[in-house]
Amino acid sequence: MDRMKFLAFLGSIAALAVLEWASPSLYHLLRAGAPPPLAWTAMVRGMDILLFLILFRVLAVPISAA
Repeated sequence: MDRMKFLAFLGSIAALAVLEWASPSLYHLLRAGAPPPLAWTAMVRGMDILLFLILFRVLAVPISAA
């Protein structure tokens, strides 16, 4: 894997980790304006899928690299 793809891979993994770590905190910060918990979870999972699509489809990183 060339250097650019490797950095994109690490960036995607870091973004996923930050998203998973920050989502409960963000949900509690929104309090009154927050969507229901199930909708919030669906939005976070949608962002997870988007990150994986960027990683595997747009950057053409093979799934075996993960």
